[in-house]
Amino acid sequence: MFAEAFASDDGEARIPAATLRERLDRTLELVAERERTIYRASEEEVAEVEQSYRDFVALCERKERETGAPVLIIASY
Repeated sequence: MFAEAFASDDGEARIPAATLRERLDRTLELVAERERTIYRASEEEVAEVEQSYRDFVALCERKERETGAPVLIIASY
């Protein structure tokens, strides 16, 4: 979902909320697969994690509307 941030030299990128929204469905598919496979999560747990991604994208949309600029994504791992 945040490839630009991970690919940048400083781990930062401004990604438009519309781009994050476009990527959300595929991200949710990958999140569900990861949660089930690696963490052996229940369907309720998977739904909670998926919702956190939906909430994050909604937050980015709201902040972008407020500021007029894409939010800064910082990749950390």
